[in-house]
Amino acid sequence: MLLIGISVLWLETEYKSRFSEFEVSERYSNLANYIVQGYELGIDLSRNQIRRREGSGNIEGRNDTLVILDVLNDRVVYGDREWLELQNRRVDIMFRAANSGNFYRMNVAIPPLRSPLPDLASPMSFGIALCTSLLYSWFFTLVLTRPITRLKSHVQLLGRGGNLDQKLEAKLMSRRDEIGDLASSIDEMSEYIQELLNSKQRLLFDVSHELRAPLARMQVAAGIVRAEAESIGSDISMHDRVEHEVESLNALISELLLLAKTENGGIDRQIVSLPKELNDVVDDMKFWAKGRIITPHFNIESADVEISIQLLDRVVKNLVENALKYSEGEVCVYLDEEGSEWIIRVEDSGDGIPDDQLEAMFQPFTRLQSESVEGFGLGLSIAIRAAQTVGGTLSLENRSEGGLRATLRLPKN
Repeated sequence: MLLIGISVLWLETEYKSRFSEFEVSERYSNLANYIVQGYELGIDLSRNQIRRREGSGNIEGRNDTLVILDVLNDRVVYGDREWLELQNRRVDIMFRAANSGNFYRMNVAIPPLRSPLPDLASPMSFGIALCTSLLYSWFFTLVLTRPITRLKSHVQLLGRGGNLDQKLEAKLMSRRDEIGDLASSIDEMSEYIQELLNSKQRLLFDVSHELRAPLARMQVAAGIVRAEAESIGSDISMHDRVEHEVESLNALISELLLLAKTENGGIDRQIVSLPKELNDVVDDMKFWAKGRIITPHFNIESADVEISIQLLDRVVKNLVENALKYSEGEVCVYLDEEGSEWIIRVEDSGDGIPDDQLEAMFQPFTRLQSESVEGFGLGLSIAIRAAQTVGGTLSLENRSEGGLRATLRLPKN
């Protein structure tokens, strides 16, 4: 559009400079005198002779509308009298011949201004204009949206728990426009969030680790005091209470340490047979559950996956433990496959979880309000982090027939 505007402005300026009345009269005056001189001498000048005359200027394409009249005799010396009736702009000048002194009239047309733009009324011009507009629009949209799409994909990856240390493409970072500034800001934000998470994990790990030493000393001291009370026949109910609280603190610290380890990653993987490993977990939980019914339902016999045994056991045990805590009936453990994933489900027949609290249950120290169930609200938080660490996903949903279903999805590869 800018180029078209400049072209139109240049054309108007050039037209005014070349075809003003003064410029036209100056340009044709010598030619008119040359024609009149030949006329008075009785010489019939041909059109080619007029065009070839030296110094007559560039008159090709315009001299056909030049008309010269002998005023005294009312005779057309050159041109056609009908040209005087043309509707285009004309310059009319009276001049006197140098030799005879007779008066002559010169009438010449000024060509109309021609636009550099094509006739947009024609179908071809309209089609060309439309195709050009679409091409430029597509190119502009591609140039503008492609880097924004890459930024969107990167931010979505970060939002889904991706690696915050991953940098954006150097091509985006090197741009010197608003998109480049946005890419730099996203990278700086990622670094800041990663540092905050690392600081939180280090604090959690360091505090939990430092608490273990005084807690161990408390356990030893409680054991000594209990032994002395038993030796003299004193009441040991308060000692039992102290030991119970110390054991609860020890369990909390162990959970916090495990949570910090799962968030830090750095796990050892090995090839594991899922049916065998899940059977071992079910046997362990049966012993811990003291007579509760835990039933395995494995629809596949062979399922090998490269995974951390420690984290897999922790996820499944936490799910089974929660099912045992919040239900009184049978707990079922299923193993299936679906496409490129192994599916592990733990189902119970309890009261379930309110739908609006399902996602919140994965946050640390979040638990259902139940006076009869002990715990710190870390089990599911550890389970989902462990699942993400091994490359899987964990979700909760209420069963239509009652109870809760926890589903762990593990990639086959």
